[in-house]
Amino acid sequence: MQPLDSAKLDLDVDIVEFCPQTGLHNILAVGTYKLIEEPYSRVGQLHLFSVSEAFSEPRRSVLTENLTHETTAIFDLKWAPAKEGRSEKALLAQAGTDGNVAIYSVSITVPVSDTIVSPDLNTPEQVELESMALIPCTTEGLCTSVDWSQPEQFGGQLLATSTSAREILVVDMDAPGGAVPLLTIEEAHELEVWMVVFDRWHSDLLFSGADDCTFKGWDLRQGCDDPALDVRFSNRKAHGAGVCCIAPSPMSEYVVATGSYDGFVRLWDTRSERRDWQAQKQKWAGICVPDTGVKRTKGGLRVTRREHFF
Repeated sequence: MQPLDSAKLDLDVDIVEFCPQTGLHNILAVGTYKLIEEPYSRVGQLHLFSVSEAFSEPRRSVLTENLTHETTAIFDLKWAPAKEGRSEKALLAQAGTDGNVAIYSVSITVPVSDTIVSPDLNTPEQVELESMALIPCTTEGLCTSVDWSQPEQFGGQLLATSTSAREILVVDMDAPGGAVPLLTIEEAHELEVWMVVFDRWHSDLLFSGADDCTFKGWDLRQGCDDPALDVRFSNRKAHGAGVCCIAPSPMSEYVVATGSYDGFVRLWDTRSERRDWQAQKQKWAGICVPDTGVKRTKGGLRVTRREHFF
């Protein structure tokens, strides 16, 4: 398989995410990261690309960079769930090494096709980025991941983030006056929390994974009223290294995939949390399987069909 196009960026690429919103399907967000040792700092850039089909000859670029936004080093990006119908605007959340989650509004002034075909490849879409909010999440660590709930399940939009200080924070994004923290789990794991994800089918269930090799599930129906927040399940034996990626299946209600630094993908049936299947035997450095079908590895990108996993 040969790539259709590529782009060389100034900093290391940490995360790529296609927009799920109808009307913006061809907008690609790319987050980058660089550690500067002297003087010590972490810097990053948020890039927005348009992707266009390019099968004609002579070959033309399918990647058009629309803008670059200077920011803190980026650990994670996540688009808000798509709204019904077509829209020229979507929200994007950014987990940064400054301990904050940044919320952006991404919009276009020229509608783009759902089939990711631009009628004129020489005229890039006018993509605009607007900063909407900056949510302080931790004073002692880095924000390592971010995720949105499915709004129809809570009657509103929740956002969750994890931190290197072992914390998990859940925020009500639809509260009057702006984002309001609902709960903070201060010692969610024994070591750095690398991933927090809402279940796609049951947004009262929150998954987390950390450097302590533990995969956990949290019941938000108790947590929103009770700061103690009972753990629905916890498994520390299945993974041979830190749990860095969690991906609930968009097609199978009770299937969740986890990725670990031990190089294996595991599939879980959430009705029987103690059992897991090592579904992949390739030794990758740490993988995730988001619903775009792109796995993020520590060594680069590998494209797969999501039917292989769900």
